[in-house]
Amino acid sequence: MSDKKISKRLQIIEVALQLFMEKGYEHTTINDILRKAEVSKGGMYHYFQSKEEILDVVIHHIIDEDLARFETILQDDSLSAVEKFQHLFIQSEAKPEDIVKIAEQSMQRTDSLFHYRSLELSKARTIPVIVRVIEQGITEGEMKTDYPEEMAEICYTLTNTLLAEASDGMSDEAYERRVAAFLHVISHSLQISMEPLSPIKESMLRLLAVKKEISR
Repeated sequence: MSDKKISKRLQIIEVALQLFMEKGYEHTTINDILRKAEVSKGGMYHYFQSKEEILDVVIHHIIDEDLARFETILQDDSLSAVEKFQHLFIQSEAKPEDIVKIAEQSMQRTDSLFHYRSLELSKARTIPVIVRVIEQGITEGEMKTDYPEEMAEICYTLTNTLLAEASDGMSDEAYERRVAAFLHVISHSLQISMEPLSPIKESMLRLLAVKKEISR
Protein backbone atom coordinates (compact mmCIF):
# COMPACT_ATOMS: atom_id res chain seq x y z
CA MET A 1 0.00 0.00 0.00
CA SER A 2 1.40 3.42 -0.99
CA ASP A 3 2.12 6.13 1.61
CA LYS A 4 -0.84 8.12 0.24
CA LYS A 5 -3.21 5.17 0.71
CA ILE A 6 -1.86 4.47 4.21
CA SER A 7 -2.39 8.13 5.10
CA LYS A 8 -5.98 8.08 3.79
CA ARG A 9 -6.73 4.83 5.59
CA LEU A 10 -5.42 6.30 8.85
CA GLN A 11 -7.53 9.43 8.29
CA ILE A 12 -10.67 7.29 7.90
CA ILE A 13 -9.80 5.42 11.11
CA GLU A 14 -9.29 8.63 13.08
CA VAL A 15 -12.48 10.20 11.68
CA ALA A 16 -14.47 7.07 12.53
CA LEU A 17 -13.05 7.04 16.06
CA GLN A 18 -14.04 10.68 16.57
CA LEU A 19 -17.57 10.03 15.31
CA PHE A 20 -17.97 6.86 17.38
CA MET A 21 -16.94 8.87 20.45
CA GLU A 22 -19.24 11.81 19.65
CA LYS A 23 -22.35 10.02 18.36
CA GLY A 24 -21.87 6.42 19.41
CA TYR A 25 -21.21 3.55 17.01
CA GLU A 26 -24.89 2.74 16.57
CA HIS A 27 -25.75 6.32 15.57
CA THR A 28 -22.83 6.80 13.18
CA THR A 29 -23.55 5.96 9.54
CA ILE A 30 -21.16 5.14 6.74
CA ASN A 31 -22.27 8.41 5.11
CA ASP A 32 -21.24 10.33 8.24
CA ILE A 33 -17.75 8.84 7.93
CA LEU A 34 -17.62 9.49 4.17
CA ARG A 35 -18.53 13.17 4.60
CA LYS A 36 -16.11 13.87 7.42
CA ALA A 37 -13.23 11.93 5.82
CA GLU A 38 -14.01 13.52 2.44
CA VAL A 39 -13.93 10.21 0.60
CA SER A 40 -16.36 8.68 -1.88
CA LYS A 41 -18.25 5.46 -1.19
CA GLY A 42 -16.23 3.73 -3.88
CA GLY A 43 -13.04 5.09 -2.36
CA MET A 44 -14.07 3.86 1.07
CA TYR A 45 -14.39 0.28 -0.17
CA HIS A 46 -10.75 0.30 -1.23
CA TYR A 47 -9.98 0.29 2.50
CA PHE A 48 -12.99 -1.15 4.36
CA GLN A 49 -15.90 -3.36 3.33
CA SER A 50 -18.33 -2.38 6.10
CA LYS A 51 -18.91 -0.25 9.19
CA GLU A 52 -18.30 -3.37 11.28
CA GLU A 53 -14.83 -3.76 9.77
CA ILE A 54 -14.10 -0.10 10.51
CA LEU A 55 -15.15 -0.69 14.14
CA ASP A 56 -12.73 -3.59 14.52
CA VAL A 57 -9.85 -1.61 12.99
CA VAL A 58 -10.62 1.45 15.14
CA ILE A 59 -10.56 -0.65 18.31
CA HIS A 60 -7.29 -2.31 17.31
CA HIS A 61 -5.88 1.14 16.55
CA ILE A 62 -6.70 2.37 20.08
CA ILE A 63 -5.33 -0.72 21.78
CA ASP A 64 -2.20 -0.85 19.60
CA GLU A 65 -1.29 2.61 20.88
CA ASP A 66 -1.59 1.38 24.47
CA LEU A 67 0.37 -1.79 23.75
CA ALA A 68 3.19 0.19 22.15
CA ARG A 69 3.48 2.20 25.38
CA PHE A 70 3.31 -0.99 27.44
CA GLU A 71 6.03 -2.66 25.38
CA THR A 72 8.34 0.33 25.93
CA ILE A 73 7.81 -0.10 29.67
CA LEU A 74 8.36 -3.87 29.55
CA GLN A 75 11.62 -3.50 27.62
CA ASP A 76 13.06 -0.85 29.96
CA ASP A 77 15.69 -2.76 31.95
CA SER A 78 16.26 0.24 34.21
CA LEU A 79 12.82 -0.26 35.78
CA SER A 80 12.08 -2.75 38.54
CA ALA A 81 8.95 -4.89 38.32
CA VAL A 82 7.16 -2.65 40.83
CA GLU A 83 8.10 0.44 38.82
CA LYS A 84 6.83 -1.21 35.62
CA PHE A 85 3.58 -2.09 37.39
CA GLN A 86 3.24 1.52 38.46
CA HIS A 87 3.86 2.84 34.95
CA LEU A 88 1.32 0.47 33.39
CA PHE A 89 -1.47 2.00 35.45
CA ILE A 90 -0.45 5.66 35.35
CA GLN A 91 -2.37 7.56 32.68
CA SER A 92 -0.86 10.93 33.67
CA GLU A 93 2.28 10.07 31.70
CA ALA A 94 0.22 10.64 28.57
CA LYS A 95 -0.04 14.03 26.89
CA PRO A 96 -2.95 16.25 28.05
CA GLU A 97 -4.90 15.60 24.84
CA ASP A 98 -4.50 11.87 25.39
CA ILE A 99 -5.85 12.19 28.93
CA VAL A 100 -8.99 13.73 27.43
CA LYS A 101 -9.24 10.85 24.93
CA ILE A 102 -8.90 8.27 27.73
CA ALA A 103 -11.59 10.06 29.73
CA GLU A 104 -13.95 10.23 26.75
CA GLN A 105 -13.44 6.54 25.95
CA SER A 106 -14.26 5.49 29.50
CA MET A 107 -17.43 7.63 29.45
CA GLN A 108 -18.95 5.66 26.57
CA ARG A 109 -22.32 4.04 27.26
CA THR A 110 -21.71 0.56 28.63
CA ASP A 111 -24.40 -0.91 26.38
CA SER A 112 -22.77 0.30 23.15
CA LEU A 113 -21.10 -2.16 20.80
CA PHE A 114 -18.07 0.12 20.62
CA HIS A 115 -17.66 -0.04 24.42
CA TYR A 116 -18.24 -3.80 24.61
CA ARG A 117 -15.86 -4.73 21.78
CA SER A 118 -13.19 -2.34 23.09
CA LEU A 119 -13.26 -3.95 26.53
CA GLU A 120 -13.31 -7.45 25.07
CA LEU A 121 -10.19 -6.93 22.95
CA SER A 122 -8.42 -4.75 25.53
CA LYS A 123 -8.84 -7.45 28.16
CA ALA A 124 -7.47 -10.17 25.90
CA ARG A 125 -4.40 -8.15 24.98
CA THR A 126 -3.66 -6.23 28.20
CA ILE A 127 -3.90 -8.94 30.87
CA PRO A 128 -0.90 -10.89 29.46
CA VAL A 129 1.18 -7.70 29.79
CA ILE A 130 0.27 -7.38 33.48
CA VAL A 131 1.05 -11.09 33.97
CA ARG A 132 4.55 -10.55 32.58
CA VAL A 133 5.22 -7.75 35.07
CA ILE A 134 3.88 -9.74 38.02
CA GLU A 135 5.95 -12.77 37.02
CA GLN A 136 9.04 -10.57 36.81
CA GLY A 137 8.22 -9.24 40.27
CA ILE A 138 7.93 -12.79 41.63
CA THR A 139 11.25 -13.80 40.03
CA GLU A 140 13.01 -10.73 41.43
CA GLY A 141 11.45 -11.15 44.88
CA GLU A 142 9.53 -7.85 44.75
CA MET A 143 6.10 -9.46 44.60
CA LYS A 144 4.61 -12.58 46.11
CA THR A 145 1.55 -14.42 44.85
CA ASP A 146 0.66 -17.94 43.78
CA TYR A 147 -1.87 -16.55 41.32
CA PRO A 148 -0.16 -14.17 38.81
CA GLU A 149 -2.74 -14.66 36.04
CA GLU A 150 -5.71 -14.26 38.39
CA MET A 151 -4.15 -11.17 40.01
CA ALA A 152 -3.54 -9.64 36.58
CA GLU A 153 -7.21 -10.12 35.71
CA ILE A 154 -8.29 -8.64 39.06
CA CYS A 155 -6.06 -5.59 38.50
CA TYR A 156 -7.46 -5.09 35.01
CA THR A 157 -11.09 -5.55 36.04
CA LEU A 158 -10.92 -3.28 39.07
CA THR A 159 -9.16 -0.56 37.09
CA ASN A 160 -11.89 -0.58 34.43
CA THR A 161 -14.57 -0.58 37.11
CA LEU A 162 -13.02 2.51 38.69
CA LEU A 163 -12.79 4.26 35.32
CA ALA A 164 -16.49 3.56 34.72
CA GLU A 165 -17.50 4.68 38.23
CA ALA A 166 -15.76 8.00 37.70
CA SER A 167 -18.52 8.77 35.18
CA ASP A 168 -21.41 7.83 37.46
CA GLY A 169 -21.72 11.05 39.47
CA MET A 170 -19.88 9.63 42.47
CA SER A 171 -18.56 12.22 44.93
CA ASP A 172 -14.84 12.96 44.95
CA GLU A 173 -14.55 11.60 48.49
CA ALA A 174 -16.33 8.33 47.66
CA TYR A 175 -14.27 7.84 44.51
CA GLU A 176 -11.02 8.53 46.36
CA ARG A 177 -11.97 5.90 48.95
CA ARG A 178 -12.67 3.39 46.17
CA VAL A 179 -9.27 4.04 44.63
CA ALA A 180 -7.59 3.70 48.03
CA ALA A 181 -9.39 0.39 48.61
CA PHE A 182 -8.30 -0.87 45.19
CA LEU A 183 -4.65 -0.07 45.93
CA HIS A 184 -4.98 -1.62 49.40
CA VAL A 185 -6.16 -4.88 47.80
CA ILE A 186 -3.29 -4.84 45.28
CA SER A 187 -0.71 -3.99 47.94
CA HIS A 188 -1.75 -6.87 50.20
CA SER A 189 -2.38 -9.38 47.42
CA LEU A 190 1.01 -8.83 45.75
CA GLN A 191 2.77 -8.02 49.04
CA ILE A 192 4.21 -4.70 47.91
CA SER A 193 4.19 -1.47 49.86
CA MET A 194 1.62 1.28 49.28
CA GLU A 195 4.21 3.98 48.60
CA PRO A 196 5.08 3.03 44.98
CA LEU A 197 1.34 2.71 44.26
CA SER A 198 0.50 6.28 45.30
CA PRO A 199 1.16 7.77 41.81
CA ILE A 200 -1.56 5.43 40.48
CA LYS A 201 -4.03 7.05 42.88
CA GLU A 202 -2.97 10.53 41.76
CA SER A 203 -3.38 9.50 38.12
CA MET A 204 -6.91 8.14 38.67
CA LEU A 205 -7.97 11.26 40.54
CA ARG A 206 -6.60 13.41 37.75
CA LEU A 207 -8.65 11.42 35.25
CA LEU A 208 -11.75 11.98 37.39
CA ALA A 209 -11.12 15.74 37.27
CA VAL A 210 -10.83 15.64 33.47
CA LYS A 211 -14.07 13.66 33.18
CA LYS A 212 -15.91 16.18 35.32
CA GLU A 213 -14.58 19.02 33.16
CA ILE A 214 -15.75 17.25 29.98
CA SER A 215 -19.21 16.63 31.48
CA ARG A 216 -19.88 20.29 32.27
